[in-house]
Amino acid sequence: MKFVSLINGKIAKSKDASVVLNVFDYMQVIVLDVIVKTAFDIDVIDVSKGDKDETLLLLNKLMANNDASVTHFIYALPFVKHILNPLVNYVLPNGRKFDAFLRQTVERKIKEIKEQKVQSSQHSSSGESRRVSNEKVIDILVRKYLEGEITLDLIYANSLATLIAGYDTTSLASTYVLWAIAKHPGIQEKLRIDIQLHGTESEYLEMVLKENLRLFPVTANFLMRSPSEDIIVGGRYKILKHSIVTYNYADVHHNAEYWPDPMRFDPERFAPGKTYDKMTFVPFGAGHRVCIGYRLAIKELKLIVTHILRNYRLELVTPQQMERKVKSYFNSQPSESVKVRFCSLASQNGSPLKISSTV
Repeated sequence: MKFVSLINGKIAKSKDASVVLNVFDYMQVIVLDVIVKTAFDIDVIDVSKGDKDETLLLLNKLMANNDASVTHFIYALPFVKHILNPLVNYVLPNGRKFDAFLRQTVERKIKEIKEQKVQSSQHSSSGESRRVSNEKVIDILVRKYLEGEITLDLIYANSLATLIAGYDTTSLASTYVLWAIAKHPGIQEKLRIDIQLHGTESEYLEMVLKENLRLFPVTANFLMRSPSEDIIVGGRYKILKHSIVTYNYADVHHNAEYWPDPMRFDPERFAPGKTYDKMTFVPFGAGHRVCIGYRLAIKELKLIVTHILRNYRLELVTPQQMERKVKSYFNSQPSESVKVRFCSLASQNGSPLKISSTV
């Protein structure tokens, strides 16, 4: 994992085989690296630069203030985009740069898939067949475009949604779980032992991640529904047809009626055999409109935690208590920088634990 190599490089320069990092900055780099490879089939992130990577800086500027909301709105509604495109190009300079990045990526993939089709037809005529494997999101979208099923605008809209929805959320979730693991050394050691035995299939890792998502739901009141008719809820509250109903994740996840001692970090809540109302734990939403990227997010979190605990012992520096604030757009983030000391296990044990990366 690139992140491990980066930390090892920093530790090699230290006197005590450890290094203190601003966790969120580095989680952003790791997650963005995974997303652009998974979704766009490109390798543009320089992990060694940390939070100074050019693509990361551009996306962070786009996410700042109201840039993300405006740009996402413009891309999500193609008929609006043609009218408001000058807003992206001239009023929001970060939007203009991102627009160029997105167009170059799509144009490159269109050219690549057209060339693949030519080669495929040549192989077919000679009796050979070639099966497309390991397709990325961008491959599927471009093929649909070339087959006349979707427009270029829909490719841009889905590409932006993939980036915005998967980048900040998973970066924050991984920051919270590393803070919690560093805050609770007993849980950290138990998790490390279970990871040593079971790798990313560790049952206790699953429990830790669920408790992390319960205690620190990343999204802030972003689950909204609108009833198709007037309804009465709980025999007391009337909700009118077409009203917008917002679900408050934190209030439900932190409700003592459902979760005793709700502000305590306790992975045992999700131990095998324990039961709970599924609608009281919805970090990725629920029902038919559950987050489309939740499986990828869980895989990322498992791999990040597994590789880090394989190589390092985590010690919390700041903050001792997690306070959060609503970030621009729709996420909640730590009120202050999360700083954790990464202590090399190799310097203590001679070599890191052997862990399977199977998810």
